[in-house]
Amino acid sequence: MTNPLRLMLLCLLAFAVLSMNSQAQAPDKDKSAALKKLLRERHAMLEQALTLFTAQYKTGKVNFGRVARAEQELLKATLALAENPEQRLAALRSLQEKAEHLTKIAEALSKAGMTTQVDVLEARAAWLAARIALLQEELKDKGSK
Repeated sequence: MTNPLRLMLLCLLAFAVLSMNSQAQAPDKDKSAALKKLLRERHAMLEQALTLFTAQYKTGKVNFGRVARAEQELLKATLALAENPEQRLAALRSLQEKAEHLTKIAEALSKAGMTTQVDVLEARAAWLAARIALLQEELKDKGSK
């Protein structure tokens, strides 16, 4: 094979490979965008569910365990959306604040005879879990810097 012919074949092969690669990347970008959209949609639904469960808990319609499970699912969804350590830390701080607030609600409901001591213990355990997760993330973030 002559050099010009070899060069032309190499160019055609390179063009074919590059064009196949760009075609393969387009579906990945579409899938990535679709995944992000689904993650945001799930997050929004879980936020609404948590708001409803919290309101139902305050009126004694559901137990604290249901609120805690909804909070954990929302946390997972929030962390799945986080694109950097700062967003993860912000999500965990928010979770800790919500858990502390729910603990106070559980304690008040218990004092009023509207819930059991088990709910108070579950609320405190949820707050501790949130605090532990936050401290672990802070240590991990410090270690990566």
